[in-house]
Amino acid sequence: MKSLYPLVLVAALCLIGCKDHKKEKPKEASTTTVKTTPKVNPAEELVKTISATHYAQDFHQEQAIQFHLKATLADKNSFEGTITLTPDFSKIKIEKTDGTILLANKNKTVVYPEGKNYEQAYFDLFTWAYLFALPYTLNNNKPTYSNKTDRNLLEKTYQTAEIAFKEQLQTLQNPLVIYADKRSYLLKAIVYNDNETDNEKAVVYENYFTVKMLPIAKNWKIYNYNDKKGLSDEPIGKVELSEVEFPTINETTFAIPEGAVKIKK
Repeated sequence: MKSLYPLVLVAALCLIGCKDHKKEKPKEASTTTVKTTPKVNPAEELVKTISATHYAQDFHQEQAIQFHLKATLADKNSFEGTITLTPDFSKIKIEKTDGTILLANKNKTVVYPEGKNYEQAYFDLFTWAYLFALPYTLNNNKPTYSNKTDRNLLEKTYQTAEIAFKEQLQTLQNPLVIYADKRSYLLKAIVYNDNETDNEKAVVYENYFTVKMLPIAKNWKIYNYNDKKGLSDEPIGKVELSEVEFPTINETTFAIPEGAVKIKK
C-alpha cells in the first residue's frame, strides 16, 4: 500500500494557504453613547415638592370643594360666606351670609339679586377662591419658575421661588413669590401684587389641618409688604376657614339665577 503521508501533507498545506488568503473583516469602531442628564430647575423642583406635599393630584380628582370663609379686613368691607369651586377654576359660587350670590361660570361673572351688586364683588369672587386653592394649583398650565432662594419671614428662614402664570390671574399680578417650610414643605406664605391697589401684599398660612388627606390652612393673615422692610408690623386682614367639604355637584350647582346681573369691575 502506498503511503498516505504525501496526500495528507498536500491537503494540510492547501488548508493553510486558504486561511492565509481569507480577508479579515475590519473591526467596527466602538461607539459609546453618553447620556446627558436634563438640567434641573431648582425653583420648579421646589414647586413640585410643595404640590406633592399638598396632594395636588387628589385635589384635582374632586368634583368640587366647598368651605365657609370669614374675613376681617382693615381697608375693605368684611366678608363672610360659603364658597364652592371646581378644581380647574372654571366655576366658582359664593353664597354670602347676607343672601348675595356671586357666580363665575366660564366667561360669565354675575351677582344676584341685582340690588346686591357692590364694588368689591369681583375681588371677593376670585381672590378668596384663588388664595384657598393656590397650594394645589401651583403647576397648573405650566407656569415659569425662577429665583429659588432662602428668604426670611417672621424671624424664620424659608425656601422661596417665583412663579409666573401664563394666564394672568384676575386679582393677583405675576409673579408670585411662594414661601415653603424647609421641613414640611407646606406652603407658608405668598407675596403678590394686588391688581386692585397695585401694592404688594403677603398672605401667611397657619394652623394646617387635613380633610381627605389634603392639608388645609385654617387661618390666614394678610399683610402689606415691601422688599426692604418685609411684612407690615400688623396684619391688615385675618381669615378663618371652616366646614370644608367635597360635595357632589349637578347642573343646578352653578346655574345662573334668573335676574342675575353682570358684576361691576
